Amino acid sequence: MADKKFDLAFTDTETTGLDPKIHELTEVAIIRIDPYTLEEKARFHRYFLPFAPPSEEVVKINGYSEALWRERGAKPICREDVVEIGAVLKGSAFAGQNPTFDRGFIHAAFGVYLPTLEMDYHLIDVATLAWPLVVAGLLPGMGLKHSRKLFDCAGEQTHSALQDILDTIHVYKQLMEIYMSTAFVAWMRMKKEDGIIP
Repeated sequence: MADKKFDLAFTDTETTGLDPKIHELTEVAIIRIDPYTLEEKARFHRYFLPFAPPSEEVVKINGYSEALWRERGAKPICREDVVEIGAVLKGSAFAGQNPTFDRGFIHAAFGVYLPTLEMDYHLIDVATLAWPLVVAGLLPGMGLKHSRKLFDCAGEQTHSALQDILDTIHVYKQLMEIYMSTAFVAWMRMKKEDGIIP
């Protein structure tokens, strides 16, 4: 087994829009797992009150309302929240369903409150891992809604950051079981034994 370089920080965010330069975080969920055992090592989940409310279109997607968010303990994001997020993410690599989006918003929060986010630069995108199944005609698309159905996630997709990240981790584990049991892995092990790969 290769040396472990980093844990995987599965991260999902709900936001007031699509642009991290002008829109805000309304929910952040992070579950950090060991890349080999897939055991959970740390978890962060919090709701945030934005300074400017999201559009009606966004509200339809994630169900945001100020009253509901206040019930869930939401407050405006502050430096202490970002410090806590940074501690969970430190030394890990971002993972998730389209983690580029979530990474952009997390980096934007750090740009406001802290100078740097100490993470590995790699991204593990579960949507990309599902691509071979799309090409094989087993999935109609790379979206989480398709993978959820294939891998028997319970209930409906909610666009709650925590539930979405739990579903994403479930899909990731199922995909890893497929990849680790395929002829591809046997072929790679043969190449390693032959000294072709280190």
